[in-house]
Amino acid sequence: MCLWIEDDGPGLPEELSVELPVRGQRADSATPGHGIGLAMVADLVAAYGGSLEAGRGNLGGARIEVRLPA
Repeated sequence: MCLWIEDDGPGLPEELSVELPVRGQRADSATPGHGIGLAMVADLVAAYGGSLEAGRGNLGGARIEVRLPA
């Protein structure tokens, strides 16, 4: 199964695409938060044997793709 979420915002810098799902790391430090959301998703996806990738979407912004085995 593949699920992706994307937006039309400024996107993610290439160097953050690899490091983003790390607890405490935020792509946008101008907004409030603790940087654990994607890290929690990455942990859950890994627990089910899946993968998580971040990159640029078709709308020009960020795209987060989750793949889970059948």
